[in-house]
Amino acid sequence: MRTSLDSRRNFLKFFGTTTLGLAVAACAGRAAREEVTAAELALIRRTGTLPIVTWSPSATERDAVLRRKAALAGRLRRRDLERLDVLMRATLKVSGGVGLAAPQVGVSRRIFLVELQSEPRRVVTCVDPRIIERSREMVDGYEGCLSIPKVGGKVSRHTSVTVSYTTLDGKRVTYVSKGWEARIFQHEYDHLDGILYVDRLKGPLLPYEEIRRLRKAEKKPGKQAALDPTATPWAVM
Repeated sequence: MRTSLDSRRNFLKFFGTTTLGLAVAACAGRAAREEVTAAELALIRRTGTLPIVTWSPSATERDAVLRRKAALAGRLRRRDLERLDVLMRATLKVSGGVGLAAPQVGVSRRIFLVELQSEPRRVVTCVDPRIIERSREMVDGYEGCLSIPKVGGKVSRHTSVTVSYTTLDGKRVTYVSKGWEARIFQHEYDHLDGILYVDRLKGPLLPYEEIRRLRKAEKKPGKQAALDPTATPWAVM
């Protein structure tokens, strides 16, 4: 409980005194099969890339999408789903991130992209994913988020997860992810439930530069790593 309270104080100290409490309770329950909205269709039918929705403690109508439980993607027509995938892939590529969830681009649907960390690296699209198994072992690691720019923080995650998701061509896949890659899956899955990594913070939010410095120090030969040893020096998702 104390860790949770300290994390909340750290977040408010960094961003201001406005309350953090956009109700995550609104994200509870099963995902709905909601009809596609006109606003979502307008985004899906754009060209190029999509703007990243950024979040702060002072909620607005636009950034509230990051705090809602996303609806199932089943109501999207296949061509709209494919259009959204193209847009999200282009947006992820220019962002420099390793993962992107549909709510981060204003579309409240249960879809995310993850860049797999094994060679050759490729991006997978996960439609209506579920984490069906989590390891008992946890590990701390630094995370950043495209929707909360310029800062990051330490978060504890499961060292491995088993994910079930549907591909763009309708096949259901079960995939086991470990290490740093498993962290990406968990971060993106949280986005679908209206959860941000700042809700799970262990310690203060830090500027990107400080996290890069800390990660490099952890990687020095002969130093026993206190954080996730599989993590890259720095990446956002």
